[in-house]
Amino acid sequence: MVKNQEVIFGIISAIFILIYSASYILSDIYLISNSKALKANINKVLPTLSKLNTPSLLFSLAFLIPHIYKLKSNFSIFDSSSMLLFVLFMATCTKLNFLNKLKLRQYSSIISYLLILSLAVHIFFR
Repeated sequence: MVKNQEVIFGIISAIFILIYSASYILSDIYLISNSKALKANINKVLPTLSKLNTPSLLFSLAFLIPHIYKLKSNFSIFDSSSMLLFVLFMATCTKLNFLNKLKLRQYSSIISYLLILSLAVHIFFR
């Protein structure tokens, strides 16, 4: 039962991470693409994803912490799960309003790509 809980928490967190990152990936595809049909489809989906951006980030953080807690009995800084937690924490810091002085919001797109990369490393190399 314990193994199932850790996997369920991980899958739910991964889904919310993908929802969070999809907003930034689709906006970059919109800027690069020349296809009007693709841009029209992205324009339909992007407002919904932007509304879900902050809640999905918070839900992914809320589900990642129990996933890591149940996954590892000895927590290492250089583990893939701790790197994923660090990048997710950085993404959360870009969304917080009281950190506007640090100008972190401009790095949100880069952090979302790092989040996808660290999620892939966590899934495939743990």
